[in-house]
Amino acid sequence: MATSIGINYGQIADNLPPPEKVVPLVKSMGATRVKLYDADPHVLKAFANSGVEFIVSLGNEYLSDMKDPAKAQAWVKTNVQAYLPATKITCIAVGNEVLTFNNTALSDNLLPAMENVYAALVSMNLDKQVSVTTAHSVAILDTSYPPSSGAFRRDLVSCVTQVVDFHCKTGSPFLINAYPYFAYKADPKQVQLDFVLFQPNQGIVDPVTNLHYDNMLFAQIDAVHSALASIGYKNVCVQISETGWPSKGDADELGATPDNARKYNCNLIKLVSQKKGTPLKPNSNLNIYVFALFNENLKPGPMSERNYGLFKPDGTPSYPLGFAGINAGVSTNSSSGRSPATGSGSTTPTSWSPQDGSSSPGYMSITSNSTPQLWVATEPVTGLPDRDVPEPEQDRAPRAGTEPEPGRTGTDEPLLDTEGPKGYLTNVGGEGVDVDIGEEGEVVNLGGEGEAVDLSGEGEAVNLGGEGVDVNIGEEGVDDNLGRDGVDDNLGGEGESDFLSSDSDLDIPSEDGSDINEELRAFRQERRNKKTEKKGY
Repeated sequence: MATSIGINYGQIADNLPPPEKVVPLVKSMGATRVKLYDADPHVLKAFANSGVEFIVSLGNEYLSDMKDPAKAQAWVKTNVQAYLPATKITCIAVGNEVLTFNNTALSDNLLPAMENVYAALVSMNLDKQVSVTTAHSVAILDTSYPPSSGAFRRDLVSCVTQVVDFHCKTGSPFLINAYPYFAYKADPKQVQLDFVLFQPNQGIVDPVTNLHYDNMLFAQIDAVHSALASIGYKNVCVQISETGWPSKGDADELGATPDNARKYNCNLIKLVSQKKGTPLKPNSNLNIYVFALFNENLKPGPMSERNYGLFKPDGTPSYPLGFAGINAGVSTNSSSGRSPATGSGSTTPTSWSPQDGSSSPGYMSITSNSTPQLWVATEPVTGLPDRDVPEPEQDRAPRAGTEPEPGRTGTDEPLLDTEGPKGYLTNVGGEGVDVDIGEEGEVVNLGGEGEAVDLSGEGEAVNLGGEGVDVNIGEEGVDDNLGRDGVDDNLGGEGESDFLSSDSDLDIPSEDGSDINEELRAFRQERRNKKTEKKGY
């Protein structure tokens, strides 16, 4: 069985080395396949006679042009034929994740573009050495767990079926971009980190097929196989055109660390080097392209998008890679994913069923509407020794300085108080957040610094945000010192009487006959009594 690891060579950066210097780097890794996101002539010329195989890409912005057979012919002639045979271009990826843009015009152009590019290859007698495909996101799946229930989104079934039919007729692979990292990022408390990093773990068992999975990537791949089978295609070649893990991320991108990136990519490479397929397709070729060769400093989006590279722009590793060669065939004790792990560090696989709100280690089912479904362990698999399901990992703390303090929303505003009188939350840190600090549910805005808040009922503005302002709610929520030190319950200015000292203003007319004034008097008297108790007189 032929298996291989390739590398994605993205270039959205202004500090990358010239392609001529990238050639020895790629060869030193032992990589034999490279995927581009265009057909960069400088790269294709630099890799001439290197023996490295290339997937070149035709961007989404060109799909409408490719509906014209003449333009498709010209593109293939300029970007593919011109570099053969010196540069081994073996595949053209027409568009990237087109179907998940929910753009009807773009989707409608996909198949015609693929057909015209393929027709151009046929006319040049290149169709036997260069295939035509397109890359999809796993978001084209409506369900992905258990893997046996994998299915495409209903609104995409027709389009996907036509594309897969094209693959069957031309012999090209079905490409998927799969990132277990996104599942962990979406819910790190529920998705077991070891399961997504190919680390030893108890694994999961598909309740329908009874196949054991010890990593999420293989489960995702088999979900794609199941989805293809559900529309009548059981023998389509599936390849992973992108997968990887970022070494750095924003504060809310838990798990984006150098150590996790190292574990993911190194364990993946070791696993693929065993030359074994997935649990559902143990004898199928497993060809995977790691994302990415370099960090790309100009990529938009969160910080993680700029930090997927195995290497920094200067050619030094982003983290210790720990392998001799990307296709070196390193032996490993890691489980293949087809059967229960054995030996030290192995744990009992578990059968799984859907359950919300569990804290057990789980598998995140990523669906088309981005609503995760968690499957958690319920009972040991028949015939295997009983073993308790391990507790969730406790070592998933964010990177230093990124964990929000108790009672905060993760913003940078200073805390005033974590918990107020009788358990009322007095500050959650967000600007403009309404916060309950009263005994009877009064809502006060403790938002932006220096913000004026009306607490008096008569329009007086009181500053609760400026530096140096003493905000004291009191032990029982009755001291109400909202001014400077020593100003007791004065909401206007020192020497002015607040609403607790007099009832002379209570002449509010009642439209429905209820005694509003009496209710206010009773409320104020209760506050006065508590204040007197506190002060001891």
